[in-house]
Amino acid sequence: MKKFPINLKPTLNKLLLGVGISVFLTSAVGVVQANNSSSQSSDRPTLLAGDDRNYCQDGESMFISAETSGFWVNICGGDNPYTYVGVSKRNGNSIRLPLQKYSSEEFIAVNGDVSYRLTRSRLVVKQGRRTIVNQAVTRWN
Repeated sequence: MKKFPINLKPTLNKLLLGVGISVFLTSAVGVVQANNSSSQSSDRPTLLAGDDRNYCQDGESMFISAETSGFWVNICGGDNPYTYVGVSKRNGNSIRLPLQKYSSEEFIAVNGDVSYRLTRSRLVVKQGRRTIVNQAVTRWN
């Protein structure tokens, strides 16, 4: 019987790609089914699988992934949330700050006299008393 050499690397790559696609499609179908079966209000964004941008560091959990017209925001942490990460869609600039306060309704980070407040409905950034960003949250996950 003649033996044929087997190169496992391309086979494993295809297998892992297939598994990854399968997991993505399965989760996308689950999110769409959940959205279609639950009542949607006009102030809640529609969530689609695969839209989350993860700016958390290795070893951190992503608690919240939010999006506004100008920013992507992550709330990261371990057992509890402890970090705010904001990334500008315009230029890619980012900021990573410890959370000063959080609840199930809001997350607040402070950098000098600049405060960052994220809720399910808005991202508000203030410098002192002056509001410099006030944007509706279009996606929250």
